[in-house]
Amino acid sequence: MRIYGSAEAALALVDRGQSVKNAVYKNAGADVRQTLALVSGVTAQRSALGLAMDRAGVTDKTWNAKQKRVASLAAYDVVNGRGLPKRAGGKLVRLLKDKAETLKAEFDKALNHPAEEEKGRKWSSSFGFLGTTPRPRRRFARCNSLVGATAARIIAEVGRELQMKEDDVVPGLLEFPDSIGRTLNASHDLVTSGKLILQDKASCFPALALGAVDGDVLDMCAAPGNKTTQLAEAAKTVFALDRDKKRFDVLARRVREAGARNVRCHLANCLDADGAAYPTVKAILLDPSCSGSGVLLMSCQTDTSASSRRLAELAKFQSTALKRALSAFPNVDRVVYSTCSVHDVENEDVVAGALAAAKGAFALAKCLPRWHRRGREHPALSAAQSDALLRADPNLDDIHGFFVALFVRVDKCPIGGGGVDGGGGGGGVVVEPPIKNQRRLLLKRKLQVRRREFMRGLFLDAFCVVQQQPQEEDQQRPRKKRQHRLLQE
Repeated sequence: MRIYGSAEAALALVDRGQSVKNAVYKNAGADVRQTLALVSGVTAQRSALGLAMDRAGVTDKTWNAKQKRVASLAAYDVVNGRGLPKRAGGKLVRLLKDKAETLKAEFDKALNHPAEEEKGRKWSSSFGFLGTTPRPRRRFARCNSLVGATAARIIAEVGRELQMKEDDVVPGLLEFPDSIGRTLNASHDLVTSGKLILQDKASCFPALALGAVDGDVLDMCAAPGNKTTQLAEAAKTVFALDRDKKRFDVLARRVREAGARNVRCHLANCLDADGAAYPTVKAILLDPSCSGSGVLLMSCQTDTSASSRRLAELAKFQSTALKRALSAFPNVDRVVYSTCSVHDVENEDVVAGALAAAKGAFALAKCLPRWHRRGREHPALSAAQSDALLRADPNLDDIHGFFVALFVRVDKCPIGGGGVDGGGGGGGVVVEPPIKNQRRLLLKRKLQVRRREFMRGLFLDAFCVVQQQPQEEDQQRPRKKRQHRLLQE
């Protein structure tokens, strides 16, 4: 029952508007993955689960909010075939065991019949649950090439049993029905062996947009590590940073389980990183902390005033981190910025501010041209720049809501120059600035380099003069002392 305690505490934070991942990382102990799977499943299917519990008679009006959350967690384990802990007892557990078959039947009915959705929402509201849409969701698993797993081998091995098919946008990504998610979960042999990594399709877009890198990559906000292990498949070395100790431990464990030997995990703040510390880095992936509003497992009801304040704080950090990624690493050619948010203030607003701060040094490249949904219109962005951005809509695309932007250094990727990998990364066309501005920027940069060298020469000359003066004074002091003695005599 220990996992129910940490899961209940995390679920309480989700009800207050926090994202599932942040809530779990704050409360989970050693079983982070199991707790995350439990809380995520309950949050996604709480409407259908609550309606099934009510119809099966597994409810009690005397329960307080904490007892309701524990009941939903235990009921979720029952309907998904995981069962209850062997040592569990009490009135609730006995009730769930007696009503198990009825509860499963009512849950399947509520989950698979769209007409039951509104009833499930009303029940959730009256019972104190913040329910989301109970319709089945698309599920995905990425083949881990670091351990030799490929889509063809996995499909040939268990494709028919798990009803898998390869995705048409992300290579090596397998899609399977929501009903199979009860079998293919974190405890499945393919997942525990590292051959498959449970990862949503939209979460694969940032690393895919960065493409193959001829050098090292810096993952500035790496935890929990799914994108990091994906980067490891296409880079020489990946430096993964995270400043939170609990999240860092999850990152290190996930990297180890995936067999990513070319990943170096550093417990550090991304705002302290620069080109001097990572001189071999050629590309950066920045997926900073965000509101998580695009994640399907996020609670739908939040405090509007609290959300606006939180969005402003998040956007400030995101903007600072992106501007540092574009300015503090002179050897970096490409930067990918991504969030799992649907809010403009965390996406287009941050990109527009970073472009203005870059002063023409970086430009937007079209991100994953094969994907149909592009960025939204913004007063500070041109139509071509908005079209270069990528969005995923959780309601229209049936995957997590996501935003991705690809920045390319102008002087190292001229217009039409294919500096961006057209197959996996961007489209190979830099949108802004125009060609005449490139020449002006190159000339300005050369003048800045010459001015810096000139000032450095002046500083060295002045330093040498200062160093020589004490020696001359030391040589003159004995003479003055002898003259003074002679005068006294």
